[in-house]
Amino acid sequence: MTLNLSRFEKIVTSLKLSTGTRWAVAVSGGADSLCLTILLHELCQKNNIQLIALTVNHNIRPESLSEAQKVHSFCEKNGIFHVVLENLEPIGNKSVEEEARRIRYNLLTSYCEKESITHLFVAHQMEDQVETFLSRLARGSGVDGLSAIKPITKKNGITIVRPFLDVLKKDIVSFLMKKEIKWIEDPMNQDVQYERVKWRKFLPELEKNGLSKQFISLSTKRLCRVQETMQWLVQEAVQSCVTYFNEGYALIDKEKYLTYPTEVKIRILAEVVKTIGQSDKIISLELLERVVFNFPQKTTLANCILVPHKKGVFIAKEYSKIEQQKKIKANIWMKWDRFEIFSPVDGYIFANSPLKRKKNIPYLVQQSFPCFKVEKELENSSNIEYKENLNKSIKIKFIKDR
Repeated sequence: MTLNLSRFEKIVTSLKLSTGTRWAVAVSGGADSLCLTILLHELCQKNNIQLIALTVNHNIRPESLSEAQKVHSFCEKNGIFHVVLENLEPIGNKSVEEEARRIRYNLLTSYCEKESITHLFVAHQMEDQVETFLSRLARGSGVDGLSAIKPITKKNGITIVRPFLDVLKKDIVSFLMKKEIKWIEDPMNQDVQYERVKWRKFLPELEKNGLSKQFISLSTKRLCRVQETMQWLVQEAVQSCVTYFNEGYALIDKEKYLTYPTEVKIRILAEVVKTIGQSDKIISLELLERVVFNFPQKTTLANCILVPHKKGVFIAKEYSKIEQQKKIKANIWMKWDRFEIFSPVDGYIFANSPLKRKKNIPYLVQQSFPCFKVEKELENSSNIEYKENLNKSIKIKFIKDR
């Protein structure tokens, strides 16, 4: 299907974006991102939206700076405001793709946040979707992994938009050739040491045997619907069998929890552990399955400790994973670990067992509770009553949603 402004506008309209007045597009100089930048520029001009093109110079290859400069010249020539974001972090030899992706999105979203940009467009297209699906299938991923790349996601508070997921590479190339626009070929896209490239080179063989890119893409959409349904069911289940406490821990009602199907139990656990542990790392499905199959059993998982009890199963953040004490200034809200803190006096917030232990709550859970001590007066006092009253006067909000 021919790619043009009319088709692109229909795609973007179907995504039902909250418009905003400033959008950004990530452009590397490759065919996909150049095509997206051109079409987005035309659409933004039509709708009176300011577009900022962003190029990340990872400093991985010697020629990356000159490539960024070429993109800058192209954008300048076409009246597109362009910024080059320089990476100053060293990138190791292991997981270069993953590390480069992390750095890229951190730089892009940080710029967007600073400049009050609501939407960041990236140029993943259908072949990228298919490669992601196949690589995850090879690892035995579940529904979430196989639903692959979503057209709209959130990262670091910025809306990431991928309007090309139903667009074939050949349509992108055809669009650029008609406009006589040259693009940059990244040599990493031909390097078979990278998993994505291996799958890309294998795709023609799959298509010869009747497994088309379009049907794989269709399957990812249907799996995405299943994922959305599961997420809705899990939220209902969490409200029914999980209680969150302001001290930053949770209690799972064991009897209710065990009535749910295995898949729902896995997702409930993942949701609670993510909320309490607040780790950015993806928890492997295999690890979650192992914990659920042995439930209830004392164990650690993704910054959390699970402690069985007659009241249910407590989930708290591991003491060793909690941020070290932080100085708190009086009369302003400050963030510490997974809390927001407001104190009437200067002091320090840290994790420790409370002065008086609560009944029916395991020690390992209470060990993760936030405690406060003043900076100067009565710092070393044995006046327990004073300290208790002071801790009661501290306002502490557990941040469930980051």
